[in-house]
Amino acid sequence: MLYHKESKENRDELLFMQADTLGSIRRIYGKTGATVFEATYDAWGAK
Repeated sequence: MLYHKESKENRDELLFMQADTLGSIRRIYGKTGATVFEATYDAWGAK
């Protein structure tokens, strides 16, 4: 999944999302390679 959204934290454009096999969001990285957002939300928003 590609994302083209600017991060409010560091203005890094989001490039891709790392997810586990169950589809839970783990990390979203920007084009600089920095972790912009880190969480463990599943597809329904549960943490």
